[in-house]
Amino acid sequence: MAVEFDPSAIRAVLKTEGDHWVVELELAGGGSWGHADTTWKSDVISQDEVRDHVGDDRISDMEDVIGYVEESLCRAGWRAARSGHPVAPPTLEVWDLSPASEYGRPRNLFR
Repeated sequence: MAVEFDPSAIRAVLKTEGDHWVVELELAGGGSWGHADTTWKSDVISQDEVRDHVGDDRISDMEDVIGYVEESLCRAGWRAARSGHPVAPPTLEVWDLSPASEYGRPRNLFR
């Protein structure tokens, strides 16, 4: 799975879906500040992909999965700040996104 950095992304949501996870990116389009038109883009993260990064013994620990996704968002070129709002299943975490200072070079989200 490869999600390319998009400077218009303003939010990322990690959800469980069956035996895998989904990262949804909210992309801001036109409109005024606070009232932007947005669209959503979803990408699947497989258990094998997460297992390769966190290990077999930690794949069931949601904090490790959340940490992996957060680290991947940052490596891709975003500043990812946890929203701090309570979430309910199937949502595991929500991040507010902004471009990191070096966002000019495109990178893939999950390598």
